[in-house]
Amino acid sequence: MESASTAVSLRFDVGTAREMLSFGIGLTASLRIWQLRTLVNPLLVGRIAGPEGVAFVALALRMADALGAIRLAAGRMAIAALARLQSRREQFRVALERASYLQVIVLGPLLCGVALLGPWFFPRVLGFRWIPGLMLYPFVAAGVLVNSVYNLQASALFVIGKQWIVMQAYSAHVLLLAATTLLLLPRLGITGYGWAEVIACGSYFAIHTGLRQHVAISYRQIVAWMAVFLPVLFLVPMCSFVLRMIR
Repeated sequence: MESASTAVSLRFDVGTAREMLSFGIGLTASLRIWQLRTLVNPLLVGRIAGPEGVAFVALALRMADALGAIRLAAGRMAIAALARLQSRREQFRVALERASYLQVIVLGPLLCGVALLGPWFFPRVLGFRWIPGLMLYPFVAAGVLVNSVYNLQASALFVIGKQWIVMQAYSAHVLLLAATTLLLLPRLGITGYGWAEVIACGSYFAIHTGLRQHVAISYRQIVAWMAVFLPVLFLVPMCSFVLRMIR
């Protein structure tokens, strides 16, 4: 019996390779730039507020990021899911809106639960000296909740080949976070970093604008739930502030 040999020829498609490199480099650069925000706490907060300030910020970040870890996994899965729908614009829009809505209604109660129960379990578990971290937590949690929406939109921009828009938005986010931390931390104390987290969310407007050129997302349901969760996050700090003013 004669064995048949199969010839295999290798081909190199320059156009496909360029497209793959552009996507990969843009995606990787965007994620690396986003990770630069983790340097703000040790380098800037540490310089201004000292090791104790770094510890308070790190605690608030750790709690909010742990609860919001689902948004990172959802962002990765969204790239694969939305890639199948990129040629069907209406289904693409509906899928993105539903995913954003689900993320908000899942993350919101988790983040708010810690904010409301924190005054009870913080002193018992960590001690009263960590209370400043609890006061900082609502600001960081608000940033995580807002990011959960635009993290999915960033994934959508990756899918449609607009990864450089995401890189610009993330660069602006890091710069805003660093600049406002330097400006507000010496004036407001550790709460200044919290306000810096909130102000840095303004950089997401670039992601919104970039995606709107491809598909218009409705924020009606998301805004309605945000209007519920955000005040709840800040309920404890507001009550504490009112009590101090009364005294």
